[in-house]
Parts: sequence; structure tokens; C-alpha cells
Amino acid sequence: MMVTSAAVLPEKTDGLTVSDGQKEWKVEAVIPDSTEAIAMVFFDTSHNLPAWSAWPVMPYGDSVQASTCTVRSGDETGGRTDTKVLSAASLQWRNSRALLLDLEEMVPPGPAVLNAKGELAGIVFAEYAEGQNRVLAMPVEEIVRCMSE
Repeated sequence: MMVTSAAVLPEKTDGLTVSDGQKEWKVEAVIPDSTEAIAMVFFDTSHNLPAWSAWPVMPYGDSVQASTCTVRSGDETGGRTDTKVLSAASLQWRNSRALLLDLEEMVPPGPAVLNAKGELAGIVFAEYAEGQNRVLAMPVEEIVRCMSE
């Protein structure tokens, strides 16, 4: 299972696959959260493990310090790119808390926001309309809360 931005998923997910750049897995189910910002994507890796591993999750209550965070994006070959977070602010978005991130360069929805320890702090789910290189990210606490509803 993985959690990603709902914006990166097609409207119809029949026949959808996920890949680590080397192998592919057929998606068995996609469940969006109540805000439709993120989604859980279920696929069977029991016979064919992906080349990537899960990030540890940032502990509840820890605050995101923008100066120590990066946004980690992947590409179709399994490579990774880090984009520096220049600043972060908390805001309300559809009855949830989101982070407004100013980035060194623009990233599409979907990548992970990692703190200095390499722990998952959030997931980028949308571009922000005002300004350049600005995105919205859902913090870990909100991901857990939304997915449990």
C-alpha cells in the first residue's frame, strides 16, 4: 500500500499499475480521503518486492521546520530528486490542516516531504495558485486522520 496525491491518479483506475522503475504491480484498489487530496493505493507485492522502501513517519506533535525539509520526487527510472523547502506555513484547506510550501523549484503533486531525519512529514497534493514554486502538502497527522474517517 502507498499514499499519494489524488491529483496524480486518473479518474478511472481500472488497469492502473504502479512501478518502481524496474517492476510493475497491478493496482487492486484506490481509496481517496474525505477531502479528495490524497488516496491510499493498494497493490500486492507479496511475490515481487519493490526496489524502494517506506520512509519512517515523523512522530506526532513534531513540527515541520522548513529550513530542514526537502521534497523528494521520483522519476520513471526509479531515480530521486530532492527540492529544497524555503518556507512553510500552516493553513486550513477543506476542513483539514495543510502546509503551504515555498520551494526552490516547482514539483508536481505526489512527492513526499521529508524532514532532516528522512522521516515522512507530508505529501504534496496540489499546486498553489498564487506565486511561483508554491505547493500544498498534507502533513502526516492529517493523512492519518483523513484516512481513518
